[in-house]
Amino acid sequence: MTHDAKRSGDVRARIGALSLIANEWATHVERWFSLSAELRDGGAPDDLERYFLFQTLVGAWPIGVDRVEAYMKKALREAKRNTSWVSPNEEWEGAVKRFCRVLLSCEAFLEDFEPFAARVAGLGERVALGQLVLKLTSPGVPDIYQGDELPYRALVDPDNRRPVDWSLRQALLARLLAGAVPDSETRKLFVAWRLLTLRARRPEPFAGAYEAVPAGDDTCAFVRGGEVLVVVAVRCGAGIGAGVRPEGILEAPRGRWRDVLRGGERSFHRRVPIADVVDDHGLAVYERVGG
Repeated sequence: MTHDAKRSGDVRARIGALSLIANEWATHVERWFSLSAELRDGGAPDDLERYFLFQTLVGAWPIGVDRVEAYMKKALREAKRNTSWVSPNEEWEGAVKRFCRVLLSCEAFLEDFEPFAARVAGLGERVALGQLVLKLTSPGVPDIYQGDELPYRALVDPDNRRPVDWSLRQALLARLLAGAVPDSETRKLFVAWRLLTLRARRPEPFAGAYEAVPAGDDTCAFVRGGEVLVVVAVRCGAGIGAGVRPEGILEAPRGRWRDVLRGGERSFHRRVPIADVVDDHGLAVYERVGG
């Protein structure tokens, strides 16, 4: 993610999670097309633009109408379909702006949309945490975009250039350092803290070899430098979400390992159910402590 990302990582994680529930997503979109048909003015927005709006709302919800309107204007102009920066169609843009405002005050739409958006938010959190673990442990030098230490649902500039509340982040980190249990607000921060601390404490494995570990088609697993084991269940079908246990078998490396995210130590047998290795979000990082 960069300063010019059209959608932040958390927004993209939610939208990507829609592929796990594609049929359910299609059913809702068809319903929203029907509910919003009479809200259009002169055909604006067209069907592709409406679909784009629905997708964006799911990814960024909850979001204020002012942010939606500003994003849609920029997106429409950069798409160059019905308006553009060079030849702006202000009438079309105005109709789309009015559509956004009316849609977000439409009770029939919100009654169907909000429960679905909440479901996708749970899927997206798991996807985003998995991406964070992979980013902080895969070969290369990881970076974290400012503000992305906490849930960060931003769209293209200037939306992604809103001031970052560093005092809040410092306070939440202090709370975690004091032993607070991470919640939906602080879980990303907790994972980043634990894994960056691991990298600082044991830099050698992250400058060393990368070895893939067999774990089936739905899980990404590897060892860094023979000393750090990473396991991320990237798919659990339509039931993916916190508390859903992944299937599959990990061909685990032998030795004594400490759980970086949850604490405690354990040894592995050669073939271990992945559900017995990862946490409730399908994640696990272990550092070798013996053997």
